[in-house]
Amino acid sequence: FTDGPLVIFSLFAAAWIATNPSALLVITLAGAIFLAQMGYECFGLEPPNMDEDAPPPTGSFLRGVITNLLNPNVYVFWFLVGGPIMATAADTEPLAPVAYAIFFLVSIVSVKITIAYFFSKAQVNLSSSNYQLSLRICGVAMIFFAISFVYRAFTLWQEGF
Repeated sequence: FTDGPLVIFSLFAAAWIATNPSALLVITLAGAIFLAQMGYECFGLEPPNMDEDAPPPTGSFLRGVITNLLNPNVYVFWFLVGGPIMATAADTEPLAPVAYAIFFLVSIVSVKITIAYFFSKAQVNLSSSNYQLSLRICGVAMIFFAISFVYRAFTLWQEGF
């Protein structure tokens, strides 16, 4: 939902992003703030009560979209790697960028579906304490990535974005 439009946009914006990294700086800082917030929230979440009929989770799709939109790695890849590859390939074969984008997106979605399938088949039931420990580990990881995003933004700032 986010990569598709970025693929199309990257064909037109790759050259601009390469010469105007201030946009990447803003996305990187926004991503760092969002990741830090989600990481912090992991420390306060309670495990679900499996004995009760819980309502389905709400807002998780929107959270996923926001997370991907604020991930600077998506922009770095599509604007600085994928976009230029597609633009260069378009000079020799007009359908090459379309084939590249479709194959890439199908591949990444297939890998994610496969991972989700294997986790669902494993049917691992975590105890309440192990669930909270898993959430805290995820929270620490998100905070670590937020710090790495801040470092990346600082590096961009020093380079004179």
